[in-house]
Amino acid sequence: MVAALSQYLGCPVVLSDQTQPEAEAPFVYYSILTNMQPSIEMGCYSFDGRQERRMVNPTMTISFTAVSWSRWKDDTYIHGEDEAMELCDRLQGFFLHSGKDDIHAAGFVVVSVSDSGNRSFLEVDQMARQYGFDVQLRYCRVDDRIVGYIEPIKIVKE
Repeated sequence: MVAALSQYLGCPVVLSDQTQPEAEAPFVYYSILTNMQPSIEMGCYSFDGRQERRMVNPTMTISFTAVSWSRWKDDTYIHGEDEAMELCDRLQGFFLHSGKDDIHAAGFVVVSVSDSGNRSFLEVDQMARQYGFDVQLRYCRVDDRIVGYIEPIKIVKE
């Protein structure tokens, strides 16, 4: 899903808190806030005589942030604020409609997309312009365990 998102946006989409420097502007970073928010359901259980399987549909929340800063590029002044806002809007569009097939192919369904907000901060000598939002996704989790094998009962007549 992240690779499809990067291709759609035409810029790098990277995991936050990396040890290497971030990409050149513009770029998007993401962080997984929760990876398994359980629902109130117990799940769907099945048993084949030896293995027990539990399937449940939890949700996860991922935070996305579009990043830019004001700069000159090829004799053109780029306003970081505008670029970050436009990238964030396109990012939301991916989850709301454009990326539906890619999201489903990755095994997810979009539950909700939050409103975007300003996440800018002051770097050493300039403002890092950032706009972001959270998206909640649902997926299928499967847990298996071997519980043994129950042999058929033999009735002995005396």
